[in-house]
Amino acid sequence: MPDVIVIGGGHNGLTAASYMARAGHSVTLFEATGSIGGMTATRALVPEAPNHLISPCAIDAVYWRASTVERDLELGRYGLRIIDHDPAWAWLGPNGESLLLARDVARTIAEIERFSTEDARTYREFAQTTAKMLALQDGFGAGSPNRPDRETLLAAVRGLANGKVRHLLGAALTTSAADLIESTFVSEQVRGAFAAMASILGSITVDSSGIGLLATAPLHRDGVARPVGGMQAIADSLSECLRAHGGTVQLSSPVDQILVSGGRARGVRLANGEEVIARMVIAAVPPQVTARLLAGSAVPGVEALGHAPSNSAGIGCLVIGMALRGTLNLGDHQRNRHDGVDLRKPTLFYGTLEHVLAGESQARVAQPVTDPPWTATILSATDPTQAPDGQDNLYLYAPTPVRPEGGWGATRASAEKELVGAVEKAVTGISELEIGRWVETPEDLEHRLGAANGCIYHVDQVVTRLGPLRPARGWGKHATDVPGLVLSGAGTHPGGGVSGIPGQLAARAALRSMN
Repeated sequence: MPDVIVIGGGHNGLTAASYMARAGHSVTLFEATGSIGGMTATRALVPEAPNHLISPCAIDAVYWRASTVERDLELGRYGLRIIDHDPAWAWLGPNGESLLLARDVARTIAEIERFSTEDARTYREFAQTTAKMLALQDGFGAGSPNRPDRETLLAAVRGLANGKVRHLLGAALTTSAADLIESTFVSEQVRGAFAAMASILGSITVDSSGIGLLATAPLHRDGVARPVGGMQAIADSLSECLRAHGGTVQLSSPVDQILVSGGRARGVRLANGEEVIARMVIAAVPPQVTARLLAGSAVPGVEALGHAPSNSAGIGCLVIGMALRGTLNLGDHQRNRHDGVDLRKPTLFYGTLEHVLAGESQARVAQPVTDPPWTATILSATDPTQAPDGQDNLYLYAPTPVRPEGGWGATRASAEKELVGAVEKAVTGISELEIGRWVETPEDLEHRLGAANGCIYHVDQVVTRLGPLRPARGWGKHATDVPGLVLSGAGTHPGGGVSGIPGQLAARAALRSMN
């Protein structure tokens, strides 16, 4: 009988399990699928191209350095190697122009100044303000959402004494990203870049989506980490750490029920009928899945957990991973740069503010998005281990309706064609070089990993689902009101993104409870 059961082998589940094992507890992690990684998986998913790696979800660890997970767990000892790529992001315009978003604030300001001196002045102050806001976010995100410690509260008081911080934070938490972009910047290029980045969180027209404008703050402070071998390297190093401290991972072992007796979690029942008893259960799966595992247990509030909103605006993401028999190029966009920057290396955003809004308006009403705005990354350009020499792998991402009118069976092929066609306007060579592709719709993601409506954050990243309200009222403190049950994963505080912090906080809560 293990001391601790962890449900879910994504990076947060593995993080929680590793901390528990390092603390001396016997740990068994159950993963429903045949491999670890969850949304940080990287695998050879194109049968015709077994040496090309495909990442179905996460590609950049933007928030990784905001946590202490790598250092605490000494993941370098277990094989993790990180690439720093800078500039990490670039926005591409419809007329061959490009705007780099670099770690260095001054370099980014210089890029913006090529298009608008007014926006360059605005961004200088904006970057200073968002840096202060990021410090507040980090302090709050690394601790209890219900009871911040004295140091965090004092830091918040000091930070909010700054009027510019108060104003921008208030706007970000109450205003739509689209409105905040329009009221902050004037040039089409800067507006387009921020619209594209903010849309990664979902709708840019809902109130509180303004938090998406904070995207460049961690870029400037920490840079963007990209693991060698793909995001899977994070999961693999965590798995090695877990095993080194005596923990075990059981693959192809879906959990069917969390066993609750006398008001306390006692263990789990697997889909094969086996019951495993433990002192602590950590559910590192989407909260809607946890609700299903608690069905029939008479635990109060399970319905609220199960109804946590996910892609509630009806907008999800279409992802295509492609294996290519040669190397891609950026055509006019590359030729128009005269500074030696290789545009094959950054993550690329394409679309004006109006373009992003048009795509959202179609997806919201379940219509296929025509000429979609997009994000693309040639992962092999920064990490040659992901494809054979002289060949590329390509990641494509675009907004799409969660459940299109007529269903995915009728619209999948046309959606793929629209996305690839849109990208080919800027990235040349795709059709001629394609060996094969891997495609995932929101519906596919829901079926594969249990993420409701294909929501990559498990729960919408909006102000009504942050802090103690994430994933739902009464479930926001990791340690639940059910003794012996702790929640983790992207649907818990502080939210989505590859940081490991939800797993770290879950382990702390579990250790406090067990001690």
